Amino acid sequence: VIVGGTYLLGGRGTIGGTFIGAMIFAVILNLMNLMDVSAYIQPIVRGLIIIIAALLISRSFVKSRKAATVT
Repeated sequence: VIVGGTYLLGGRGTIGGTFIGAMIFAVILNLMNLMDVSAYIQPIVRGLIIIIAALLISRSFVKSRKAATVT
């Protein structure tokens, strides 16, 4: 559950965050269908969304770890 804000390496996530992430993902997929985006492009866009979410979460995870070790 990357899009909802839960860390893959362990950590805390909330049901609300997961729900909001899933809803945002569903809205984006629905918009792609309404905009008549090609069926071949849609999985690429989904994958990019997941990769970007994973990168953002891992970046914040590393920053919070560094902050915890400094103090």
